[in-house]
Amino acid sequence: MRHRLPLATLLFSLAAAVALHGADRAPFRVIYSDDTTHILSCPSPFKPEKSSMREKFIWAAVDEVADAGVDACMLQPGLGWVPWWKSEIVPIKEHLAFLEKMGQNMTSYDRFVLNGGDMVQSFLQQCAIRQKPGFISIRLNDVHHVWRALVNMGVEDREKAMAEFQFFADNPDARIGPGLKGDQRMQYAMDWGNPKVPEHKFRLIEELIKNYDLDGLELDFMRHVTRFNPTRTTKEQRAQIMTDFAARVRKALDENMRDGKRPWLCVRIPGYREEFDESGVDLKALCAAGVDMFNLSNYYFCDMQMEVPEIRAELPQDKAVYSEIHYVTANGITDPETQTGQWKRTEPAQMRTIAHMAYARGAQGVSFFNFPYYRGTHTGVDKLGAIAGGNAEPPWDAIKDLKNPEWLARQPQYYVVGREYNTPRLKHRPLRQKLVLNQPENVILDMAPPTGGWKKDGKLRIQALADMKDAQFTVHLNGTALPPNADISPVFPPRYHVAEGTPADYRAYNVPASLLKDEKNTFEIIQTTGDPVQLFFMDVSLP
Repeated sequence: MRHRLPLATLLFSLAAAVALHGADRAPFRVIYSDDTTHILSCPSPFKPEKSSMREKFIWAAVDEVADAGVDACMLQPGLGWVPWWKSEIVPIKEHLAFLEKMGQNMTSYDRFVLNGGDMVQSFLQQCAIRQKPGFISIRLNDVHHVWRALVNMGVEDREKAMAEFQFFADNPDARIGPGLKGDQRMQYAMDWGNPKVPEHKFRLIEELIKNYDLDGLELDFMRHVTRFNPTRTTKEQRAQIMTDFAARVRKALDENMRDGKRPWLCVRIPGYREEFDESGVDLKALCAAGVDMFNLSNYYFCDMQMEVPEIRAELPQDKAVYSEIHYVTANGITDPETQTGQWKRTEPAQMRTIAHMAYARGAQGVSFFNFPYYRGTHTGVDKLGAIAGGNAEPPWDAIKDLKNPEWLARQPQYYVVGREYNTPRLKHRPLRQKLVLNQPENVILDMAPPTGGWKKDGKLRIQALADMKDAQFTVHLNGTALPPNADISPVFPPRYHVAEGTPADYRAYNVPASLLKDEKNTFEIIQTTGDPVQLFFMDVSLP
């Protein structure tokens, strides 16, 4: 049975259908993805205290995004394995019977669905009321259920603790298995090389397409990016599997069009081509399969080093490219055993610089992921034990400006590179390891001048995780040495005072505007004396 919107809420959808259908390229400048779980995890103006799930919270989450001026809204209804909608593929009562058998309790989200709630329908209705196109984003291989079990060291039967959905429990042969390089938790992810996995995921997506009036659908390749055991499939096979899946979804979308409206198909993919082979990304093949939008992601962190221009150059002009913005730019682990640390918040000036660079390199706009987590959590601690850094409202006021390329090109620029702890699993990422004396650490930033060019000199700062003591450095920009600057204060006063450290954690250098290039710029950092330093953050401010 199809879930139809009330007549009053169809006014926008029907009017927008003509505009959406027939557009050569997705018209959205700013797209926003809502992970749903922030509603209960984070304190907010519409839910300041802990509470169970309510439909009004879904409406309020849409409202605050619509008020901020985003162009399109996405909802991630859970991990993508247990439907948070009215499902016949995985009925809620069957799922809860399975949980009971495994000795696990239902969540507040499960209870919401059991009591007749439908998060997808509630979200889409509110999007129509607020005149915002509504997308559903489906995570293709989320393994947060595994992470929760492995973090809980008191669990005796880990297999049962990880089995939060029946497909996982019933198909141990369809898991990736041991032997992966890097994060060993990913051995418990489902292996898309086993036909059972994409088939099960497609049935869930097909149900959404048939039963709901979607403006678009996103296939999230990034939660989590590991979908294959590389010893069982070749890169060609992986690309074929993911392309065939996208084509199958595109066909289902086309066969279930409503009122002549062709829904957009988006993929959230790595922002680095180095990861394409392992994750099954073939840009040209995905274009041919009917993908309209390419959302470039670094999984969790704001990343100004993503290969936006290179990926944009490989795609036809009728395909829209987006550069993803997150609420954090760096993670400073201060205790490796407990993973305790601080998350440096993304500042509005940094958001504007990311958007400017996206437009300068031919992208259609930017996207947002995990944006509400500026607010911290009710516990004050995130799932991995990292200090949330205090509760503060996200910079909602900065979003509308990101839709104006001409205005952005006239603004000061604030480039940053932060230390990251997870994907992408690239061969080299700056700031991940301690510096080695007299060996260069190269940080490469693609930079585009503002309107009229760079007129004023700027400042570069490097920040360590702890007191640098007597450590000395030489820093070069495009081969020219930069003079030290005794003033280590930020050029742009921060709105979010998280992970600022102490003055002893910083060094600063002048950046002559004449050295900057409208292309990739190389910043070479060499520690010459002192104990090896672990850098945490680097920023380049150009007023």
